[in-house]
Amino acid sequence: MTDSVHEQQRAARRDPTPDEAYRLTYNVGADEELARLRSEVKPPNLLGSPSTGGRASAAARPAARPYSEGKRLFYGLLWSGWTLLLAIAGFSLLPHGSTIFSGLLAFALAVITSRYAYRIWTWQAKRLIFFIIW
Repeated sequence: MTDSVHEQQRAARRDPTPDEAYRLTYNVGADEELARLRSEVKPPNLLGSPSTGGRASAAARPAARPYSEGKRLFYGLLWSGWTLLLAIAGFSLLPHGSTIFSGLLAFALAVITSRYAYRIWTWQAKRLIFFIIW
């Protein structure tokens, strides 16, 4: 009784044949035919195990994160700070004639640290590296 109409319609759909699953997975065929297939069959299960409802599969295995939200916040701010510091250093060292190489090096390091900071913020970093100079 708590199921929505959309979930009831999804449960009423049939399992796709192997050919239909292939066409749906790789978008082989005309757009109209693929739209009709998507409305008639359940989404193809790429893992090969019997498909369960969206709620059941999400409840069965919680999303495992490699590190906590607090660590992510701390390390993300740390590496974002390094990126900002190196970008400012690059801009300040670039206009001086004798330190052009140092400015370009600071920009290169800023690109590397910004990529790592992005990976931290988007949960893509496998390990968190603590790097600070006193």
